[in-house]
Amino acid sequence: MDAEDSGVDSETIEEQVAEWSSNSNECFTFHLQGHDETFKPAFTYPIFGEEESIFGYQGLAINLRLQKFDLQPKLEVTWEEKFPSSAGVEPTDIKAALEDFLPECAFSGLDSVGIESPERPPGELTHSYTRDGVKYEVWVSDVNDSLAERILANVQALVPMFIEGGTIVDVAGDKTQGARWKLHLMYECRGTPASYSLIGFGTSYRIFTLPDRKDPLPEHMALLQSPEKMRQQLLSRGADVFPTLLNDSPHLESFLETPSRERISQFLILPPYQGASHGSQLYHAMYTHLSTSPNVLELTVEDPNEAFDDMRDLSDLLRLRQTSPEFSALRVNTNIHSDHLKPTAHIPTHLIVPLEVRERIRKETKLQSRQFDRLVEMQTLSFIPPTHRSKARLTKKEHSTNEQDKTYWFWRLYVKQRLYIFNRDVLIQVEGDERAKALDSALESVVQGYSAMLERVLKAEERLKREGEEGDVNGGAAVEKRVRKRKVVEEDDEDGEDEEMIVANGVAKANGKKARVE
Repeated sequence: MDAEDSGVDSETIEEQVAEWSSNSNECFTFHLQGHDETFKPAFTYPIFGEEESIFGYQGLAINLRLQKFDLQPKLEVTWEEKFPSSAGVEPTDIKAALEDFLPECAFSGLDSVGIESPERPPGELTHSYTRDGVKYEVWVSDVNDSLAERILANVQALVPMFIEGGTIVDVAGDKTQGARWKLHLMYECRGTPASYSLIGFGTSYRIFTLPDRKDPLPEHMALLQSPEKMRQQLLSRGADVFPTLLNDSPHLESFLETPSRERISQFLILPPYQGASHGSQLYHAMYTHLSTSPNVLELTVEDPNEAFDDMRDLSDLLRLRQTSPEFSALRVNTNIHSDHLKPTAHIPTHLIVPLEVRERIRKETKLQSRQFDRLVEMQTLSFIPPTHRSKARLTKKEHSTNEQDKTYWFWRLYVKQRLYIFNRDVLIQVEGDERAKALDSALESVVQGYSAMLERVLKAEERLKREGEEGDVNGGAAVEKRVRKRKVVEEDDEDGEDEEMIVANGVAKANGKKARVE
């Protein structure tokens, strides 16, 4: 029977649905033990569907209370009225919707006894700092540690609601996976003895990678050659041997010591603590810890959002400018022979910013290639005054008598080459004139973004100098709170590469939002 036959018009049905529907973001509230400020999820569509709507309640309140040490959750659901079940129409089963996202302890009731907090976090202390008289610490553990495994299960409840496209990590009982995953925990420490409150976390994952084929480091080749059994299996069978090796416990440690790549998978500072540069401190701690191992060749980030990209750019650029004299000395070389600038010649990027020096710094810092290339572009742009960052001044190109204008022309040439390579599949489908316009538009977007970041870097360096914090190279400026527009992640998107593109009209877009084109 339809609405017309039953005497109920569609408008009335829509009114009733609206009357008994609640926005899942608005009715969901997090309560952090010991903290007066409550906070809301950024999104709940992974749990309650694309419309983020819950049907069947009036005055609905979903409260998730988090213990301060380990974020152990306790769920409390209340409402004023519940829709009476009729004709197959049922209220949303809230508990069922949350069961795949919360640990079992969340449903045991507020009166149930929680697990007693230990005296200290799991693993080892890797970083500490003081802010406004309060001490903060970062601890790291692999998740084979029982306490770390328990905390990992708790914090995963936050992932679908605060990390866009985030997937829950579940390695319970798998020692092989547990050894490859690390849990990085940031705590606020108050009192004596210290009372620990978990304010943020990150996870990282170690994966095997082949050494640089063209220029392998001797120590990395040596790692591949020991032990002998692993070397023979790797050479004869390749990647499909890993399950065998990982199930063979005597080789687990050896496997973790092969040439590897560390990938930051999840990263979150709890909303009450955002905007105070705790994120840059956690990233600094993770970068330092993960890049220390001699067999780690590179540190990458899985699907970073805009806020994380900004924080990472600031932190990486500050650190390199303060700790790497070679990086600080990078400049655009304008003394290039005319033979390299002929229309038929390849763009001499290896000469504009010396390739050998760049490669040496990149290997030492272990930054992912794309991220490092962008940092080089920012650093070399920083020596060109903003008044000279104008295409209108470049009519004479490499023949300009103004050294700054000439430098900017070469800098644009250098960056355009990378943009073209990155967007080649799109650009080859566009006619020559339109292709040039698209590149120019993308480049202007890059210059604008870089200039804004360099302003933040200069302010941070001035603050560090003023406060005498030369040793604090992890990004002093607060990162603006931003919620990214929703997107569906269909593939592993390492370092956001699949999001950045040039479209035919030269406007940089990614999933409906303006993006930095790289």
